[in-house]
Amino acid sequence: MSTSSIGASSSAFSLPSAYSANSTSTSSPVNANTIETALGMTSSIDTATLAKNLVSAVSQPQTQQINAHIATQTAKIAGYTALQDALTQLNSAFNTLDKNTNLQNYNATVSNPNVANVTSATTVAPGIHSLNVTQLAQAQSSSLATTATSASGLDSTLPASFNVQIGSKSVALTNAAQTPQGMIDAINNANLGITASYVNTGTGSNPYQIVLSGTSGASNAFTLTTGSGGSQTPVNLVSNQTAQDALFTLDGLSFARASNTINDALTGATLQIQGVGANQINLTQDTSAITSDINALVTAYNSLQSVIKNASTPGNTTAGYGGSLAQDPSIQMIQQQVLAAMQANPSFTDSGTKTTLPTLADMGVTVQQDGTMAVDSATLASQLNKNYTGVVQAFNMNTAGIDGLLPNKGIAGGAMKTIASLTSGTGILTSNQNSAQSVINQEQTNLTNLNTRMASMLSNYTNQFAQMSAILAQAASTKSQLTATFNPPSQSN
Repeated sequence: MSTSSIGASSSAFSLPSAYSANSTSTSSPVNANTIETALGMTSSIDTATLAKNLVSAVSQPQTQQINAHIATQTAKIAGYTALQDALTQLNSAFNTLDKNTNLQNYNATVSNPNVANVTSATTVAPGIHSLNVTQLAQAQSSSLATTATSASGLDSTLPASFNVQIGSKSVALTNAAQTPQGMIDAINNANLGITASYVNTGTGSNPYQIVLSGTSGASNAFTLTTGSGGSQTPVNLVSNQTAQDALFTLDGLSFARASNTINDALTGATLQIQGVGANQINLTQDTSAITSDINALVTAYNSLQSVIKNASTPGNTTAGYGGSLAQDPSIQMIQQQVLAAMQANPSFTDSGTKTTLPTLADMGVTVQQDGTMAVDSATLASQLNKNYTGVVQAFNMNTAGIDGLLPNKGIAGGAMKTIASLTSGTGILTSNQNSAQSVINQEQTNLTNLNTRMASMLSNYTNQFAQMSAILAQAASTKSQLTATFNPPSQSN
């Protein structure tokens, strides 16, 4: 059956042609169900969901694109941070090698540890030294008998005042109470380098003693006297041990020292004298510290290479930053600058004479095919044994007498300068991080603006659909009227 259109659009609602304005048909009355179907009143529309779906169709792809861009830039920042951390660790390894104090250590062996030991050696030259000890240093120990059976007991034989003589120094003290404790306190409080104490020896007719102990060395011998001016009477002290110096020869040269710990006979080394006798001291360069430091340097460099590989390899899955810098040209620049600093050829000029120092390659540190570094232990040990000073100078140039240092101050100083330029507040890593953060900030602004627009769009759709609902409600009322007109209720007979 042909139809006659109501409305301008070909897709608009159409009535059956039998009921169009031009129709002359006298068929049966219009069926209300036909009109209801034609008006589309047989189902309700969830306009709220429809509005949200329409907005989502517009906003979702744009939101996904913005969030993906933010995620990319966030990963880049993580990559730059990982690089900065790795460079900081490498700088720390170089800094250790730049400190001369960590490299100047020596091993010391002795033929007779019962005579003497070397407790430290930092700047002494390697070599063999002959030591012969004839006397140990010791402190004076004297005692004074007392009739008092307790420290606070009265002993009238003790001097009420007395003098303590140490070398050319004389100090007047008082013990008005004439007790052992009074004498002990007077001596201890004077801070003369003499320690006084009250002991019960448990032997003899006078077991109670005031014991006086001095400081080692012949010059620290002491005496006690009573009286004043030229009328001095010695206090009757019993000598338990006399004060004396340590006497020894080192490589044939005679020495006398007040202490058995001697740090000024073998320059740069500390001797601890233990007993009388002959001893041979063998000092050799301790290469363990610098060997460990060079291996730590290689480990730090390889860690940097690992970070670079993870960040610059497309598809790498390292958490947070894998593959994030695959298209970043600064990665190769950083890698090249660091490697160039490490492969420097250090030298110095002293009094017009240029000295070329060992490179890392000379020390057995070489770059492998995969870009990492490795240490040939045998080559490193050989270089340290034959040219330890040169290796130290190659890293830090910290040697007296050098008058023409290169600006980079050695391998360590040059590399540290390079790393500082890369990681500083104005360096390329910080600049790249700031650029990525700026993009993130802009995209977050874009996301905020998009959300604002979508909220406005949702409001517009909601209003439009509300108007449509009102129109449909009116159409529903019209439907009811048409139904009543064309399909009146049946009349009962």
